[in-house]
Formats: sequence, structure tokens, C-alpha cells
Amino acid sequence: MNRTLTATALACAACLQAAQPIKTSLATSVPGCAGADRVTVIFKIEKAADFTPAVQGRLVSIWKWIDAASRLDPAPLFPFSVQAMDEERKIAVVGRIEVMGGGAEDWTPDPRHPEAVFTPPRELKVCLELRRPLPAGSLDAKLEFASPPASGAPPLPADLTEAVANSSLAGPQAPAAVGPSTAAAKSFVRELDLSGVVLSSVQDTSANGVATRSRTTRATGDLFFAPIPRVRSMSYHHLGDSFVTFFTPLAIEAHASNQRISKDTLSQNRIVAGPEYELRWYARNRRRGISDNLVRLILSAKSTSDRDFKLIEPKLMAEVRPIWGIANRPVVDPKSLKGTGHRRTTGEKIGRTLSPFAGFEEGRSYLRGNPVTAATPLGRFTRAYLGGDAGIDFDGRFSLTVTQTMYVRGEMQNDWVHYMKNCAQWTFVSAPKLASALFVAFEKGRLPPFRSTVSAVTFGVRLQSSNWGLGGAR
Repeated sequence: MNRTLTATALACAACLQAAQPIKTSLATSVPGCAGADRVTVIFKIEKAADFTPAVQGRLVSIWKWIDAASRLDPAPLFPFSVQAMDEERKIAVVGRIEVMGGGAEDWTPDPRHPEAVFTPPRELKVCLELRRPLPAGSLDAKLEFASPPASGAPPLPADLTEAVANSSLAGPQAPAAVGPSTAAAKSFVRELDLSGVVLSSVQDTSANGVATRSRTTRATGDLFFAPIPRVRSMSYHHLGDSFVTFFTPLAIEAHASNQRISKDTLSQNRIVAGPEYELRWYARNRRRGISDNLVRLILSAKSTSDRDFKLIEPKLMAEVRPIWGIANRPVVDPKSLKGTGHRRTTGEKIGRTLSPFAGFEEGRSYLRGNPVTAATPLGRFTRAYLGGDAGIDFDGRFSLTVTQTMYVRGEMQNDWVHYMKNCAQWTFVSAPKLASALFVAFEKGRLPPFRSTVSAVTFGVRLQSSNWGLGGAR
């Protein structure tokens, strides 16, 4: 009896030891699988000495099962659940899956050269696209693997019979830093971005020999508002496809002050509103995986006016932005790396942005009288512009941003108009759906409809909010 128990214990210990080399983990914000509705499951052999032929065979078996499952409905095959703090556990339905960075040529021997030595990759990453975004904050997540008889999936490998868990999976976070962007084509990456400045002073004035004490108050504010960043039913995204589209039905951008609209004010005193449709093409790397190098084409129909709606310009716009991945990286959230065994490098703690752009706009100008009368057409215009955004973000707390734009006004004999904005910001609140910061900015130049000229230094507070759940992320 004792010998039987000993033999059984030794056999179990041997099984456990054999199973240890394949480390399985769950993570978010993995390059190539980033987004509020994406989770990555990683199968990895950390030590080369552990990557024996037997372990290689086990990892290949995992790949074969997942490859077969990718052609079926993944919902019953990948039961996935999450639990946010102080909430009930919820089922997060998996809509699509993709094996990242490799296909059959990487995971199976070359049939043309059967005598060649075959060694599969030591790491297998699988991207799970959920049908709804993850809840915000730290999550207790669990992923199981199943092969119901009616699903048509092959039998489960032994390594997939146990669930994969992460008790601190990082849900989507509100962007802590205000990313640099030109007002020519604001990228609406969050639902709300609001900033404001109030200046008040008291002074003595004299009229008819009588001294009076009066107060002067100046206020200016900037607003970017897009309640639905992406309408999924009117946007295209097929997992594994390098072409993605984003439809934003309403994007409002407003810059206004309580001063008279003149050449010298604290604000551009302009309002821009309309829909946007963005097309993105992602380049592929040498292993045919999707990289972080891409080209963005932003098409929009906008109505631009001054603050008082006296000068109105309905127009069509097109803008191109090439993005080089290595020069455009956000700060890596440390919560997204829990369970992976990876510690952030210095480069992962520093975000950076370098984005050139060029575009044109075509429209008509209309002028309303005072008091308001019917709009008087002023004529058509064609304008071109070019410039760039640059920025650096130190661990989501302190950031520096620069925007430079040059306009060529076809309606003014190709007159060149310059606009620039430099900003330094310190983020003091960063919550899952809310971020707030203090900023100091220097703004100079003009923007369409070119009614106000700004040359001002402002200091104020910025408030951001995101993850409202009204549509997909952008």
C-alpha cells in the first residue's frame, strides 16, 4: 500500500515538474493586441534548457488546438470572466481570436525538407478580442479552455485543462496625459477633454475726476467632446487584418474667451463640429505580424465658425498622418504587466510622440450681420496645411508637448499663416475614468476661420474623461 502511494506521489511530482516549463499568463496592453476590448494569453518557456523536444511537442499541440479554434465560434471555447473591485464577477464574451506573430510555417515542420531540424518558437501569444470593453481598474480575471461536443473543436491538450488566472489584470485606464494634437484635425481619443483659465484683477480708474475701483475678469476655455468615439456598426475591424476604420458621428472642438473677438485675445474664439471617418493601414513585420507602424487618413465634414457664429465655414477636410511606431509610444502601465514576470524598462516609463501631418480643406465662407441677418456668401476657398506634433511623457505625470502648423490660404493669394502651441503639464489625478492636470501653455498664431490672433501664456486646469462605454475606443 505504502509503495503504491509512494509511486503515485512520485508520478504526480514528475507530471508537475514536466508541466512547469510552460508558463501561462494573462496580460493587457501587449503590443499588437492593445485596446480596451483585448486580452492576451501568453504561453512561454523562459529557460532555453527547459525547451526540450517533449516541451516543444506540448507547445505545438497548444498551437494546433488554438489554430483550429480560431476558425470556430470562440465564445464557448474560451470562457472568460472578470471581477472588478466591489462588483460581481461578469462573463466577458470572446468574439475573435488571433495567433500573434506566426503561422503554420513557424509551428509545423517544412514538408519540403522533412530531414531538417524543426524547432518551434519558445513563446506563443494569442490575442482575444472581446465583444465589449473590459471594466476599468484592476480586475480579477480567469480564462478557461473548453471543447464542447457540439462546437466542432478538437479535444483539449493536457496543458489547457487548467484555467489561466490573473488577480490584478489591468483594465482600461483614462489617458493621464493630454496628447499633443493640432486643432486642424484633433484625434478624439477620449470622450471629454476640458481646460479653462480665469484671470481677475482689481484696479482704480478715474472718470470726471472721480476715482472708482473696478474689477476686470478674463476667462478662456478649450473643449474637445466626442461622446461616441467609434460606432462599431459603421467601422471595420477584422482581427488579423491590417486595415481598420473608425467612425466618430460627432466631434466638437471649441476655443472661446469672454473678450471681444479681435486680433489680440486669449483664445482662438472658434467652434468646430462635425463627423469624422478615419482609415488606418498598419504595416506588417518580417513575420507577417501587425506592427505599430501605420498611416492614418482622417476624412471629415466640419462646420467652422467664430465664437459668435458671424463667420461660418462649412468644409470637407482630409488629413494624412504617418506614424512611426518607435517614435510614438505611450507609457506602459505597470498593472498591465502583472503576471508576466516583466519589469518596465526606462524606455517603457517614458512616452513619446512624433507625428508629422499634411492635409487640405475645401469649403465656402458665409458672413452674418449684426443684428443677425441671412448669411451672405463670401466665396469658396481651398487651403492646404502641414505641420507636426511632438511630445514626451514622463511616467504619466509630467509631459511636454509642441504643435506647429503652417496654413496656405488659397483665398488670400496663397498667404502663409503660422500657428504654434507649447504646453507643459503635471497630472495630479489619474483614475480609471478621470484625469486632471495643471498646465502652462504658450499659444501664438491663427487658425480657421482666422478671425482671432493669439499670443498668450496661460496657466490653468485640465480635466479629461474617457471609457464612457457608448462606443468603441479610438
